[in-house]
Amino acid sequence: MTQPGPSHCSDPDAVVSPPEPKKLRNVPIAAVVLIAVLVVCAGIEWWPRDKGTDPEALCWGALSPAQAKPLLSTGKPATATETPTAANDAKCDVKTGPALQDTQFVMTLADGMPDSLTPPQGAQPLTGARTGWVTQAEARIGLADACAYKLRPDGGGQVYLILNTTIEVRKHFDWKSAVLVPRISRVLTEAAEGIERHYKCGTK
Repeated sequence: MTQPGPSHCSDPDAVVSPPEPKKLRNVPIAAVVLIAVLVVCAGIEWWPRDKGTDPEALCWGALSPAQAKPLLSTGKPATATETPTAANDAKCDVKTGPALQDTQFVMTLADGMPDSLTPPQGAQPLTGARTGWVTQAEARIGLADACAYKLRPDGGGQVYLILNTTIEVRKHFDWKSAVLVPRISRVLTEAAEGIERHYKCGTK
């Protein structure tokens, strides 16, 4: 008859070795590291976003909401309603509310004429190197020649950008040209640069 072997349960001094941990199979460490790297990199924007492609950009990709702020009479965020660039006198209303008096300024794309940028009496030249003029109520700037085809495929010549401020805005700034004119000049110039960048028609 076979004698039973020693039992660990009956031997209080016996040392029981813990079971060996199961090895991870088919999950190499390199793959785990790679997954972690991909998760981290998923939130990184590798290429800077073009201002013109900003989904919040106003007026044909011309301005960001922050760039429109210098011409707002309230602290409310600006929104815009625009017509297609190919339309005759394509227009964009920048507003801070639903009412008519909430309109802050209006930008218009118009076909250029030889005297389109001839300044009226009392107008000042735009700040910077761009050709155009500015008053409290209106300002104009020429876009690069290549923009005419990009914006108006069926047209030709030159396209220029007009900015008209509303009475509410002029009243908010106390009708002071020294305050308004530099702001209008800045917003209009940035709008022209934004359109040229968005439609890739600027002068290099």
